[in-house]
Amino acid sequence: MTVDRLARAVREQIAFGRVLPLGGAGDGVWITENAAADALRGAVAGLTGVRVGTLRIGPEAVAEPATHADTDTDAGGAPLVPVVPLVPLVPPSAVPYGPLCVAAAFEAAIDRPLPATAERLRTALWSAAHDLLGLAVTSVDLDVTGLMDPPAGPGALPGFDPAPAPVPALAAGEDPPPAGNGVVAAALLVPGVARVTSRLGGFASGLRTADGGDPPAREVRVQIAVVPGHRALDVARAVAAAVTAAAEPGSPGPVTTAVVVTAIG
Repeated sequence: MTVDRLARAVREQIAFGRVLPLGGAGDGVWITENAAADALRGAVAGLTGVRVGTLRIGPEAVAEPATHADTDTDAGGAPLVPVVPLVPLVPPSAVPYGPLCVAAAFEAAIDRPLPATAERLRTALWSAAHDLLGLAVTSVDLDVTGLMDPPAGPGALPGFDPAPAPVPALAAGEDPPPAGNGVVAAALLVPGVARVTSRLGGFASGLRTADGGDPPAREVRVQIAVVPGHRALDVARAVAAAVTAAAEPGSPGPVTTAVVVTAIG
């Protein structure tokens, strides 16, 4: 492997950011931090008096009881958050299953109460993380980095617009994921799947199938883009089920599937 190819692979992996867990450890579904952050930015783009800057998503340092709905709990009210992945085929740079935190820096309009602006942004980010993506977010940390003059006319203030990291293109001589075994075809038939993506940084193909182990088994990893308006977790779970069924014929044993959402749109 040449130094240039290694450097390109490292740049690709950095562009995608970390790989975040979706759902529970038994689901085997994931989303790249870059795709999740883009979706959250889009969800809050229409908020007036707010301009979001840096936005990161990562593991919650200390698990705390969630204050919003849609969190599974046991009989005593404590959140049930799996922390040990059960899927053998884990994507590169994957964050272990567990609670997540959204951390965002923002500027606020000077003519609006800052606490109210922060609460609107926090609620919008929380709702988007749960309702649009399905991330197990337990906290949203905000950092005010500046104040802005109110807009001259009606409508939202201009949003923070750093150039998004481009989706890495296939290098010369590389082919898109193979579809001969029907796995890709099965994924594409799931409602909400825009396409099967070609790469997840590093050197991994968009479709990876491996047989082996003791006892024998088959492991499959597939990467997808989700159509906007479809909840990423629901689509990824459906893809995992469809791909597992498609990969079972000829398998030397049980099939384990991991699905990674690398883009929304």
